[in-house]
Amino acid sequence: MRRAIDADPSNLDAYSLLGGLYVSQRKLAQAVVEFDKLAMRQPAAVGPPTMVGLILQAQGKDEEARKRYERIVEKDAHAAVASNNLAWMYASRGEQLDRALQLAQAAVAQVPDHPEFNDTLAFVYLKKQLPSLAIPPLRLAVEKASANPVIHYHLGLAYSQTGDKAAARQSLERALKLKADFDGADDARKVLQTLG
Repeated sequence: MRRAIDADPSNLDAYSLLGGLYVSQRKLAQAVVEFDKLAMRQPAAVGPPTMVGLILQAQGKDEEARKRYERIVEKDAHAAVASNNLAWMYASRGEQLDRALQLAQAAVAQVPDHPEFNDTLAFVYLKKQLPSLAIPPLRLAVEKASANPVIHYHLGLAYSQTGDKAAARQSLERALKLKADFDGADDARKVLQTLG
C-alpha cells in the first residue's frame, strides 16, 4: 500500500486501506507517525494529513482532528473528506454554521453522489433551521446508502420539521428498524411520539 501511495499520492483508497490496516492492528499512534511522514514527503497531497485527521477522530481526539482538517482546507479548498468532516464537526457543535455550509457544499461539489457528504450537507441545513433544503440531499443519500439508519433518521427529522408527518414517521421507523440503537435512536423515538 505504501508503494501504491508513493506511485499515486492522490489515491485516497490506498490511504484508506493502509489506515484501516493500522486500525485493525490497533496501531493508531504508529499510523499517525507514518501518515505525518508521508505528509512531509508529499506536502501538496491531502491524503496523508486527512488520514491523520480520521485516525485522531477514531481515537476521540476531535479537537486535534479539527485543527488538522482546518489546515488541510486552508491549503486545498477541494479537499472533500476534510471539508466534509470539518463541516460535520462545526454543525454538531452548532457553531460556525455558515462556514460549515460552505465546507459541506464544497465536499458535495467534489463528489456529488457521496451519501455521507450529502447527509452532512443536509445536517447543516437542519442545524440552520432550513429543513426543506435538507430533503433533496437526504433523498439522494438514502438512495445511495439505504441501509444507513442515521441518514433515514435525518430525513425523518427534515420531514418532521416541514410538517410532513407521514413521511417523517416512515423514515424514522425505517431508521429504527435498520438498527434499534444507532446514534440518535432515542431522539428518533421521541420525535415519533410527537407525530401522534
